[in-house]
Amino acid sequence: MGPESAVGCGFCGTDIPAPAALYSQILNMDADRRDKWQDIVDHLPAYKVIMPTRQPNQGLPVYAKNEAGWDAPNHMIQLHAAYPCEVLNLASSPEALQIARNTVHYYFVAQEGYKLMNELGLSAYVMGARVAFDPEILIDKMRYQAETAGKELLDYGWAPLSGEECDYGGGTFHDATNGR
Repeated sequence: MGPESAVGCGFCGTDIPAPAALYSQILNMDADRRDKWQDIVDHLPAYKVIMPTRQPNQGLPVYAKNEAGWDAPNHMIQLHAAYPCEVLNLASSPEALQIARNTVHYYFVAQEGYKLMNELGLSAYVMGARVAFDPEILIDKMRYQAETAGKELLDYGWAPLSGEECDYGGGTFHDATNGR
């Protein structure tokens, strides 16, 4: 693999149903739409793979954040395919899963993304688990985060439970929800 390449929606695989089609079958709904959903998944464009640009890194390919090859900051938005979208999963190709694990290692471990997280970044643990990243590393980083997090880790931007207003940087939560 050269410095830049692409993995087709190879992590989707034609043998893996589109999540919408899968849940449609489970719920016994929208049978007439399943072929269209599967066709969309089968024709997704290639996922951009790059070599990391920041140090430290393992020198292994990672998924890019966009088609231009952007690889900053230290979050893993490109692994939304694993969570919450469920397109990249343990049934994906070994190559796709390895690149996903490289991506977790690069952004989450080597670039210490786990130290910069807010509550939205906690999904990185689920993403790592869904691509079979080393659970000992995930547990170690979660332990670090639990030991060093301030009380605001899970407070940022959420409405207080008591119902009073809170400032979220552009008004109040009460204002943003029209008093609901």
